[in-house]
Amino acid sequence: MKKYFTTALLLVLGNTFSGIAQELNCKVVVLTQAVRTADPAIFKTLEADLNNFMNSMQWTNDAFKTEERIDCSITINITEEKGGSKFGAEATVQSSRPVYNAAYSTAVFEHKDSDWTFDYAQYQPINFDKNAYTSELAALCAYYAYVILGFDYDSFAPKGGTPHFERAFDIINYSKNDGGWSRTDNNKRNRYFLIENLLNTRFGNFRQAYYMYHRQGLDRMYSDVQEGRQNIADALAMIENTFVENRNSMLQGVFNNIKNDEIIDIFSDKSVAANLKTKISNTLANIDPPTAQKFVTKAGVGAAPRGGGASPATNPPAGDSRNNAAPRPNVPANPREGRGG
Repeated sequence: MKKYFTTALLLVLGNTFSGIAQELNCKVVVLTQAVRTADPAIFKTLEADLNNFMNSMQWTNDAFKTEERIDCSITINITEEKGGSKFGAEATVQSSRPVYNAAYSTAVFEHKDSDWTFDYAQYQPINFDKNAYTSELAALCAYYAYVILGFDYDSFAPKGGTPHFERAFDIINYSKNDGGWSRTDNNKRNRYFLIENLLNTRFGNFRQAYYMYHRQGLDRMYSDVQEGRQNIADALAMIENTFVENRNSMLQGVFNNIKNDEIIDIFSDKSVAANLKTKISNTLANIDPPTAQKFVTKAGVGAAPRGGGASPATNPPAGDSRNNAAPRPNVPANPREGRGG
């Protein structure tokens, strides 16, 4: 009886303390408009199971406070019933992090993965082993958990996300060599190539610049808007050089998808010098020409500055739901700070 009580107590304490280290605040939504025959209750259970899986797992050895957990989401759209308990789906994965001392969160990662195939039977447990393949569903979700962690850590420390990207690559190595995991995929936009880019030394300057953009740029704007904006411009120059040397890389698509509108808002402000606006216009022309044209129109490059929204550190774009976010002055003191790769 005493032995049983001791074991139960250790389990309770273990669960209590492990909660301190849980890193993700993830919302998983499963959409089922294309489902015709499967019981809808299966997907409600799946949604609950995945929310529990993403938010209850201890993904790192770092201790996170509740307010430091990483805001993220996975929207899974079931696109095909393949028979039995097998389903095809596409998933949109997003994550963000707060800007220091601002009621604003900035997108850190977003990607639409159109190549999910997995088996799921209602009430089937989703088990994950860091060292072995257990199921496609567990591998898919764990992979993106580590990608989310890696991008977030990179935004707080130079190449701070390396251990998490390496863990994601481990999952690639023990997963099936198809269905989005393969290096032989011709479109170069799958899960393999995302991590290949991130760990390839050719993109080292991109990752260094990602840290500069967020930690020395956006976070610095609270104390010195001009310095923070200049640091973002310097980071963009590094990113431009990387993408010019590696045209149409997967990372270029990821970066353009989440940052171009934000860049326009930062540099179209009427307080930005005309020469800096011209520099940003030229940078955007090499990174993403359609965005460069949008910037020229909004910022009035080549004409008298016409003004725009204030920098996102003080006033996020109008209509952005993140306007309602509470300030997070504790951002600098967090587990990701100073963890270089």
